[in-house]
Amino acid sequence: MFFAHMEEIDYHWKCHLLGFDVGFTPDSVVYHKGAQTLNYGSSLKTYLNHRNSILLMSNFSFYFFMLLIIPKLILELISVFYELFLGRFKHSFAIVKSLFWIFFHPKIMIKRIIQNSKLRKINDFKMMKYFYRGSIVIRYFIFFKKKYSSL
Repeated sequence: MFFAHMEEIDYHWKCHLLGFDVGFTPDSVVYHKGAQTLNYGSSLKTYLNHRNSILLMSNFSFYFFMLLIIPKLILELISVFYELFLGRFKHSFAIVKSLFWIFFHPKIMIKRIIQNSKLRKINDFKMMKYFYRGSIVIRYFIFFKKKYSSL
C-alpha cells in the first residue's frame, strides 16, 4: 500500500500498537541520499505524501479516526490553496488527486482500521505519548522551523 513515502512511520506505529518499543541509537550514523526514488520537485511525491499521510490515520481506532479526519481534511485543503498560491499547480492537483483517491477507496481505510484494531495491544491514549505535542504546521510555516531538531 505504501510506496516510497511513510512506510517506515506505518511500520513503527504498528510496532507500538503491538506493544513493542521502537528505539534508536543516538551515536549511529545513517547516510540517506534523498530523492532517489522521486525527485524533490515531483508532483507524484506530493501525491504519495498526502495520500499516505491520510492512510496512516487508519492506525487510529475508528473513533479517533472519525474525530481527526475533519481537521485533517481541512489541513489538506489549506495545502491545496497554498500550492495554488505558490503557482505549483501540479502539486495542488496532486493533493486534490490524493483526496479523491481516499474518497473513492473507503473500503481500504475501513479494512486497515479493522486489521489494526485486531493488532492493537495499546489504545490511542497510550499511543499519544509518541506524538509531538504541538503543531508542526505552525512551527514550520509561522516560525520557519525546517528541521526536526529545531522543534
